[in-house]
Amino acid sequence: MRQSAFYNGKIYLERERFCEAVLTEDGIIQKTGTTEDILKEASPDCERVDLEGRTMVPGFNDTHMHLMSVGESLWQADVAGATSIDDVVERCRRYAREHPERAANGIVGSGWMEDLFTSGEKRPLTRFDLDRISTEVPVFLKRGDQHVGSGNSKLIEILRNFPEWDGFVENGMIECGEDGEPTGFFKEAGQLFCRNAFPALTADDYAEYLRVGAQHAASKGLTSVQSNDVADPVGPYDICFEGVIKAYDGGGCPVRYYLQRCFHSPDDLKAYLKGGPYGRSGSSNPFFRFGPLKLVCDGSLGGRTAFMLDEYCDKPGTFGMMHLSAEDLNEYCRIAAEHGIQVATHCIGDGALELTLQAYAAADPTGTNPNRNGIVHCQVSSAGQLDRIVSQNLYILAQPVFLHADIRQMETRVTPEKGATSYAFGSLHRRGLHVSYGTDSPIEKLDPFPNLYCAVTRQGFDGYPAGGWNPSECVDIYDAVDAYTIESAWTEFEEHRKGRIRPGYLADFTVCDRDIFTCPPQELLAACAVMTVVDGKVVYRKE
Repeated sequence: MRQSAFYNGKIYLERERFCEAVLTEDGIIQKTGTTEDILKEASPDCERVDLEGRTMVPGFNDTHMHLMSVGESLWQADVAGATSIDDVVERCRRYAREHPERAANGIVGSGWMEDLFTSGEKRPLTRFDLDRISTEVPVFLKRGDQHVGSGNSKLIEILRNFPEWDGFVENGMIECGEDGEPTGFFKEAGQLFCRNAFPALTADDYAEYLRVGAQHAASKGLTSVQSNDVADPVGPYDICFEGVIKAYDGGGCPVRYYLQRCFHSPDDLKAYLKGGPYGRSGSSNPFFRFGPLKLVCDGSLGGRTAFMLDEYCDKPGTFGMMHLSAEDLNEYCRIAAEHGIQVATHCIGDGALELTLQAYAAADPTGTNPNRNGIVHCQVSSAGQLDRIVSQNLYILAQPVFLHADIRQMETRVTPEKGATSYAFGSLHRRGLHVSYGTDSPIEKLDPFPNLYCAVTRQGFDGYPAGGWNPSECVDIYDAVDAYTIESAWTEFEEHRKGRIRPGYLADFTVCDRDIFTCPPQELLAACAVMTVVDGKVVYRKE
């Protein structure tokens, strides 16, 4: 018997209800109550953990992110939060100086956002900017949304030798200037093509990235992740999946993992299903579970590749792009419904949302949504589409933290009328839908506290705009924490044993450095986890 007592804390049970202590046994919560009662109940050999008055919540559960890419990004150049093109260049130069062995075959990084540049030109990076980093090795830097990126002249020189080059140029995935020469800007599948300029990664590489990512997640207070790692944006399908199995069977991954899995085509999904049930994982680790079929309909708002019903206001004639044809989208959803498979679909533009709502309705004409199909992101939407989301009983995997960068973009890219009914996470929750939170990391940092801040304030990190953007969509801190815990558990069919601190539930906890229920919202940006507990065991302590 492995028993632990966590005491002398402010432990969140449910809205406006707290206790002081909790007793766990073999990874399961046994009892909650006062410190005196719990310590009296504890056995002589029970591990006793003094919370020192800290606030404890159910373990945070990120419902959509890319854990393998998080681990990979920690090995790459960090250009997230760069304040200018010059800052991007200097960060990459410093990375090459500090990690010459990693930079020997090229420099890869991610996270730049021209909208967040505070000095110099506010524009996407070009190959000429990146040539200032190196002309000897390929350089490729993904934008923060991970749907577009920029490469240097050396990268372009290498990629020109591949037969796919001309096709990507013709369909606009590789942008060219008026002179017909590539600008260095790559979109969607074009930016995935760029990995051909770098040495191929092995399953062992991907397994190590996943371990690094999982340990990083624990340090941020995450006890569970719902992660999309077996997909083209990460790497070759079979090798990535082998890396996932190796990581979880080999140990070193301290967080629970619910895999959101992509396929190349409906036929690939059919072929997989012929081999047995969809939920087979090939892993013996109980922390690893199979999750939904993940579909990617469109691109990103920042890269103007999100598919819109109306043209972008700041770039007339541009509507974005679909990654899936309507036929394939419908077929995926039909196959999933036939086999009882959950589906989670990436929709950022209202055009992508429209096609997804149609596909979901065709696959489930009852509107009961027994497989808990969901919409990932659900950003740009109309009032009518919100009504249909509610009537179809869909669930939302939201990223409120996107607002810190997207508020200003929305003010220029869509009409005020469309903006008023977008990112409608608060009203959808109040209308009875299940709304859960995630970061889409490494798109955003794998940190729940800025997400909570954006959910309760609807403001950027700089406090813009005063009073919040569409403030009627704000939620209070209780709803925000619940969206990260019990609602996240609901998305993976675990709400009866996960996401609350109550007897019979998994002993997964996050201990915060401050009282997030009473501190001013701005302080949430500085909040952090001081302890993470998974399966009743402390897997992270802040030094």
